[in-house]
Amino acid sequence: MTSLLCLTAALLSADGAADANHIAHNPVYAELRQTGLTIGEQEPFKLPAPMMDDNLTGKQQKKIMEAIGGRAVPLDRLTRKALFAPHILKRIKEVDCPKANAKAKFVNVYFVAYGDFDELAKNGKAEDDWKTIDEQDLQKRGIDEIDPKHERYGHIQRELINRVMINAAVRTYWSQTDDSLVFATQLAPQFNGDSEFPNYWQSLVRNKPTGEKHPYEHLGMYIKVTKLKDYEDGLFIEVHVVFSEPEGWFDGRNLLISKLPQVVQSEVRDARGDMKK
Repeated sequence: MTSLLCLTAALLSADGAADANHIAHNPVYAELRQTGLTIGEQEPFKLPAPMMDDNLTGKQQKKIMEAIGGRAVPLDRLTRKALFAPHILKRIKEVDCPKANAKAKFVNVYFVAYGDFDELAKNGKAEDDWKTIDEQDLQKRGIDEIDPKHERYGHIQRELINRVMINAAVRTYWSQTDDSLVFATQLAPQFNGDSEFPNYWQSLVRNKPTGEKHPYEHLGMYIKVTKLKDYEDGLFIEVHVVFSEPEGWFDGRNLLISKLPQVVQSEVRDARGDMKK
């Protein structure tokens, strides 16, 4: 039986020309795809290439979506124009990183949403918990130049399944072709140990941060949004993430594997709602 990867490779046009374009014009994406994230003394972990390339026909796009969804998520359900349409969460992979006392986690999610591609390219996605780090603060950390049309730095705070609070300064860079957008995000190491915009995690007890603040240094992700040819305002969205899960998050228990599907489901519905607006 033809594997998903072989089928996809056979369908892609121009040898992944769009991927090469985004790599050339998006330094954060290029680093995540070509250099990767180093966690402990492991070989760097690189994020995979997108499953959906640009310049495909509607028929080719459908073949790729059918291959990704398989029997579990047929095409007519995947492309349904509804907030509660299904998404595809591939099996969460993990790799032990004993020198870092952590595990590397890989998450890959695929879904279809409907919205205005040009509006998304112009405005991106609103982040309720995003605090922009301005030019003056960046210069204090030795970050002298950014591309304001494509790049920004911000500090975020996120709860993870009511057990962990993550604070992180991140760099986001976005690039665009006629058919797709890529939003790439990586934790900014210049803010490790920073007094104002620190990178750290802390345990949550009864929804309150408690105890020691631990350094947090490993997070990278990208989102690719591709126009669908045969679905009006249809967008194929894929999310690829790599991050470290320190041993101290859940005392070695594998809670994230069981809880993450609920988190992903909520995030997908929120994204669909934002794009619909």
